[in-house]
Amino acid sequence: MAAASNGALTTELIISLLAALWSASSGTGNLMHAVNIAYDEDETAGAGFAGYMTVLFLSIALWWGLANVMDSGWAALIVAVIWGVVAAVLYTTGRAKLRQVHPRPDRTVETLSNVPDALKAGEEVPRDQCERPR
Repeated sequence: MAAASNGALTTELIISLLAALWSASSGTGNLMHAVNIAYDEDETAGAGFAGYMTVLFLSIALWWGLANVMDSGWAALIVAVIWGVVAAVLYTTGRAKLRQVHPRPDRTVETLSNVPDALKAGEEVPRDQCERPR
């Protein structure tokens, strides 16, 4: 290995990384399939995983492309800063939307206020005072 050229080692590294990513992807896919069977769900989780993998590979491609024109450390830092900005924007947007949500279940509160006294705990209502279903 010490006598091998730098290009050959890079090719072997790329092949090894692709094999590792393929096996990790297959393992994760099988695990998701098993969970979908266990919980009787459809395959919607696969779309999320595919999106994750797309973003991952596009980030690696951007890093690799930038490494052709600058040092790879700086290229990695630029990609990381881009993702930091994306995360900050998503956090700010999500936080603003979360503040607009009112977690009080108004329909449930209204429904519970209409429950007959006979079904409420702690009080006993005589039978002749209960309404009969029609």
